[in-house]
Amino acid sequence: MNRVIRASILVIMMMGLISCKEKNSALKVDLSTVPEIPIQIHRYDKALFSLNKDSIKEGMEKLQNEYSVFLGKGSFDQSQVMQISNFVLDPRIEELYDSTMVHFPNLDFLNTELEQAYKYLRYYFPKERVPVFYTYISDVSYEQPIMVGDSAVVIGLDNFLGTNFPMYGPIGIPLYASQRMTPDYIVRDIMDFEVSGKYLEDDEVKVVLDEMIRQGKRLTFVQHMLPDLSDAVVFGTYPTKMKWLKDYEQEIWASFINNKLIYSHKSGDFRTFLSDGPYCKAFGQDSPANVGGFIGWQIVNSFMKNNPNVSLADLMNMNANQILKQSKYKP
Repeated sequence: MNRVIRASILVIMMMGLISCKEKNSALKVDLSTVPEIPIQIHRYDKALFSLNKDSIKEGMEKLQNEYSVFLGKGSFDQSQVMQISNFVLDPRIEELYDSTMVHFPNLDFLNTELEQAYKYLRYYFPKERVPVFYTYISDVSYEQPIMVGDSAVVIGLDNFLGTNFPMYGPIGIPLYASQRMTPDYIVRDIMDFEVSGKYLEDDEVKVVLDEMIRQGKRLTFVQHMLPDLSDAVVFGTYPTKMKWLKDYEQEIWASFINNKLIYSHKSGDFRTFLSDGPYCKAFGQDSPANVGGFIGWQIVNSFMKNNPNVSLADLMNMNANQILKQSKYKP
């Protein structure tokens, strides 16, 4: 099958870069009726590394009320104090913190971006609560750079220091992952976790189409919350690979239909077409991974275009077959 798919596609890569910001006027809405969103960002990273190293326990006690999400609410035993002490005195962690402070001496830009994104969220989901935000040094927890709870969002700032940050490569972070470790991805990742954790948990995934549409809903949600963000950043790939997807969308969809992939139960098909990675093995190294997620996104976009009376909230509750049938998708 791989040979058949490859034979149908002649790859022409676009040289140059596409801006991370694209004005998508179709998704811009009037937010004037949405009340101002007070954003609170608490910098646990700064507070923790500002502690007096000779009185760690006393410093932890002073921070505990504001940063109970990290320090808990009980008294500290010796092992907890030692854990914090070892962390802030670790030369590698100190280097991470210093680099984070160089990149993020203040978070005014993040405050502005979060306020705008949560205004959009309140526009589409008026009852949604705005969490409190915390930043910290995660020791490069790149597979989980953001943690989203009911009332708090925790951001590991050291996961967004730039694609070429010198500490990323030596610890084994692949390039396809580090290209997403830039400030442009902070709010994007928060919105991604918001939709995945709150609106898509109950989506039943039995066949490839189910996961395609689930990912399509997720990307459509992010796009609606961040309409100025480029498609490449929304999807999480290089601009050149996003262009590849758009250039060969018709061929990709044809291969899915011709090879009866959308109703496949095979775990190998899920891995090949819907997982993260440097590229999709079925289409070669010029492609991005997760081509099935891209097609799911285009199906959902087509559905929303052809069903303008369906709200974003209603979309989240619809099943994959219903969306595909009513999408009139034809690349």
